[in-house]
Amino acid sequence: MAEIELSQKDKDIVWVLDQGDFAELGIYFIKPRHPLRWVIPGDFAAVGCSIGYAIGAKMAYPEKEVWMICGDGSCGYTLMDYDTLMRHNLNIVTVVGNDGRWGEVCRKQIAIFGTDYSCTLEFTKYDEVVKPFGGIGYHVDETNGSNLIDILKSASTQSRQQSILVNVLIGLTDLKDGDL
Repeated sequence: MAEIELSQKDKDIVWVLDQGDFAELGIYFIKPRHPLRWVIPGDFAAVGCSIGYAIGAKMAYPEKEVWMICGDGSCGYTLMDYDTLMRHNLNIVTVVGNDGRWGEVCRKQIAIFGTDYSCTLEFTKYDEVVKPFGGIGYHVDETNGSNLIDILKSASTQSRQQSILVNVLIGLTDLKDGDL
């Protein structure tokens, strides 16, 4: 998350965060530079709400970069809306924190039921899924993670022409209830 902030620290970006562990960590790291550049779902939003917010933000501020931060679970809910983005030339950057599980749900389920049954996800190649819609995808893992800041800067530049999705494989966190 710190890399996202560092790569864009001098830019006037509209930040859109989804619900869930990865996106909620953004609240602690990403600093909007101007008023009306921060869209967060609040306590009562559903996972996957960010794509609608990102579409609205890009329509309201077509000249601004819009960055959507989400986890792999919420990305799975809304990825088909990349079709909407591309059809309407609404170019955004999406950063997906892909840990292969429903992190927030998993923590609570293990605490209550002692199992993570149906909380695991595949490490889906979301970066590949956006390509048929005309988007550009980047896959970041342990082989190229040291280049993350450069990848994010490229995504920023390319987002003037196309929507970009950066699929970052992340490790599991040891967050506990009350940490976020």
